[in-house]
Amino acid sequence: MTKLRNLFVVVLLLVAAAATSGRVYARVTAQGASDADIWCVGPSGAEVCVDVSGNFLPTTDNDTTIGTLALRFATGYFYDISASDDVTVADDLTVTGDVFNVIGGTITVTAGLAINLTGYCGKAVPLQTDGASRTSDTTTTFLGGVPGCVYYLYHTGANGGGTITLDDNANFDVPANVVLGTSDGAIIADVAGSTKFALLGTSDN
Repeated sequence: MTKLRNLFVVVLLLVAAAATSGRVYARVTAQGASDADIWCVGPSGAEVCVDVSGNFLPTTDNDTTIGTLALRFATGYFYDISASDDVTVADDLTVTGDVFNVIGGTITVTAGLAINLTGYCGKAVPLQTDGASRTSDTTTTFLGGVPGCVYYLYHTGANGGGTITLDDNANFDVPANVVLGTSDGAIIADVAGSTKFALLGTSDN
């Protein structure tokens, strides 16, 4: 009975299309291990579908656009948005709540370490020593950066404390070495490539 009802809906769509002299592609099909019926519309190979759970889906991953530069939807309301690539905002962006609310895992600074900031863009970066005062690598203070990203470093004082010296070199643009004691912080930004950083500010506690 369900299949018959779905077929009747498709027939009605085709009749409506004929009445308006337009073209509508529609089909009732099956997809997935459960062989559950879904409703699809569009040209072959580029249909968009509604599945049995009411989800609105393309038939090919990363191949269908909603709206165009010339024909945009006025407003979209979503609970969550997950983007796996670029996000472009052409006008104001209003954020209610925290922009960055994740603290990265603690990095232990050992003698001569190039501090790897991969995955820390926009995050607080807790630092600790391995029990003694340590100085970073004198050629590459940081690595794993993303150009334009800001990083918030702070010294947790764990493992007995000791200072953390961030070396001033060609890849870290500062007037002099930055020395972090317990609870001190530094804000840095990746300004080029993955290893070139500049100091934006420090806090001394």
